[in-house]
Amino acid sequence: MPEKLPYHTQIDLDLLEAMKDGTQQEYLLSNGVHGLDGPWSQQSQQLKTQFNAKGFHFNRWWLLTPPDWSCSVCKREKIGIARTDKNGFLSGHLHEHHDHMTDIVENLFAEVSSNRKQVIATEQGKKFIRKIANSISAYDATVICSDCNAADATAKKLIGTPKDFSFSPSEIESFISAYPNTAHQVDKTSASKAWQKQEDTFQSRMSLARQLAQIAAENQQWYQPTNQQDLPNNIEKKAQRHLTAAASRRNETIDLLDYLAAFPPPPPRTDLTKWRKKKWKTQPKPTNGDIKHLVAVASNSHWGAVTNDWKCPCCGRLKKETVHKNNKGEWSFSVRTSSWNSDEGRVIETVCNDCFTTSIQLAKEIEVDRSCFKISEIASVAISQPNQRHRFESDEIILQILSGVEQRKYW
Repeated sequence: MPEKLPYHTQIDLDLLEAMKDGTQQEYLLSNGVHGLDGPWSQQSQQLKTQFNAKGFHFNRWWLLTPPDWSCSVCKREKIGIARTDKNGFLSGHLHEHHDHMTDIVENLFAEVSSNRKQVIATEQGKKFIRKIANSISAYDATVICSDCNAADATAKKLIGTPKDFSFSPSEIESFISAYPNTAHQVDKTSASKAWQKQEDTFQSRMSLARQLAQIAAENQQWYQPTNQQDLPNNIEKKAQRHLTAAASRRNETIDLLDYLAAFPPPPPRTDLTKWRKKKWKTQPKPTNGDIKHLVAVASNSHWGAVTNDWKCPCCGRLKKETVHKNNKGEWSFSVRTSSWNSDEGRVIETVCNDCFTTSIQLAKEIEVDRSCFKISEIASVAISQPNQRHRFESDEIILQILSGVEQRKYW
């Protein structure tokens, strides 16, 4: 007797068969698709009974999300969002809540362009506007429940914000009280505080929007669109569609990583010492402003991982002395906490990224794990300077160290 397939797998296979004979619409209405929602789901049927609804009124985002979806703002699941509408139907509505900056900039672009004595705007200018508008939006477009979306409009009306302003999902969360299967209550005082925090920023964004509209209207834009088929994301998506189609014929799943793993890279380069012979240019030292900016935008997993008086136990540089420019020309600070060899056994130490990388590269030369090295051994081959990448000692000194490490691996 053949093994019974999981329910959702059987549903998906049945759908493929229905698509072949042209009955997919009928099939979807009665069976649905695993991972999506609709009148066919057990939860929808239970809610219909619970509310004694005449039927269903679900919108796009309700249908495209799973039955156990929950709103990131009010934290309610679908069972706490649904309710009957004025016509007695079970209403399930989710909305794409977005910043209106794209619309604002497009409208300003049209206004500035149309008021010129000579209109010189082009289609390229409109594409530029749409591209750049995302950079001055306050938040990403987010699917939220209809009650949270409505609370945004209610709050703006209560406190009289500009019509072009919209609260972000986290700001909406700060001024609502949510209850199951009913509209939210909006706290005017909290909404006013949220607006006050954003008012100056919003005005700055509007000023920037006007400048961008002026640039586009004067045909001074710099954006040059690429053929869509050559965009990296589109190439990946198209490749994944081909893989999915090929896999579905065999009832399998293949993703891009599986495919790429089937074609391993060529053997490593023969010269494993090239990395330490590279001549790095001497870099300028970071200013106090550079350091402050780095601290402001750095991940706490690095800058905040060590105290301000920390110094690398390997190369001896102070915290600020390990800051240098990375391959992108940006100021960078990174530390690594890992296991090291020592005369007393294994020890855990936090070293600068230059020392850690040195241990990795030396380990590759003799095919051992980097944790075989002692910190003192890395210190003896690395020539450190403040705010520079490490330089290295002569081949003779390095080979002596590598020979000692290699011998330990056979103990």
